[in-house]
Amino acid sequence: MNLMEQQSQVVAAGFREMWQPVYSKYKPFFDCAFKLQSIVSEMILTPVQGQLAQIIGQMAAAASNTYGAMLILVLNGFGNDAMKLARSLFEIELNILRLKNHPEELQDFLDYHFIQQKQLYDVFTDEQKKKMPSERYQEMMAGYKRVLPRFIKDKAKQIPRSEWCRDSLFVRAKEAGQEHLFLYRSFYRHASSMHHLDIAGIIANVNSEIHAQMAPSWDYLEDALVATAIYIRCVVQFDEVANLGFAERIDSGPSAEYVNACKALKVEPESAGQSA
Repeated sequence: MNLMEQQSQVVAAGFREMWQPVYSKYKPFFDCAFKLQSIVSEMILTPVQGQLAQIIGQMAAAASNTYGAMLILVLNGFGNDAMKLARSLFEIELNILRLKNHPEELQDFLDYHFIQQKQLYDVFTDEQKKKMPSERYQEMMAGYKRVLPRFIKDKAKQIPRSEWCRDSLFVRAKEAGQEHLFLYRSFYRHASSMHHLDIAGIIANVNSEIHAQMAPSWDYLEDALVATAIYIRCVVQFDEVANLGFAERIDSGPSAEYVNACKALKVEPESAGQSA
């Protein structure tokens, strides 16, 4: 191998010195992930009946990738950024719960795609708009006009609302139950500040000397790991909606491991594996 080839290789991504200490300290959480992996792989590959179960299955699969990315960030001491992904998991869970409890809204969830297509088209430059084939434009506008009445926010200006659901995320959290409402007011707001980097988010990312907290850091690793209960609940909801029959394996395996992991940290576990 010549020098040029040697210089082009990636030696490591992240902070190798964090891997073993983080894994050793939080091993039960990683054991939980290991037990979840085989179960979720089976669930994703199992054929399901009905559009609702299929869509929620897609959400659970996406949540699985986000969960894996969270664990990688935790292993490398990026707790602040892991919290931002946990925030996304919470939003996925609330969408899953909304569709599970209101299956009649599934068509709104699907048809909002036409609204998003039109909104994207509206920000195109004139040159980009000219490149869109006429039949594609007509198809987009036909779909947009067909679904628009269901999403109108301003009747006079014919402006659609900014989300597929008529209720805000807060209302969806409240409907999901007291635990989700509490998580919205505490965890979600805090993680949102980290994500949007308002003043609370900046404060969350400074050390005792008021310097920016740079990775690798032990800050927020435990918070992110405790928040992984959100993902476990997403998996449970998919299992229930699709009637896959994995409940006992989830409860006795990863859910039990998660509870033990929280007890080892002497923190109160979230209701992993419990239906809302």
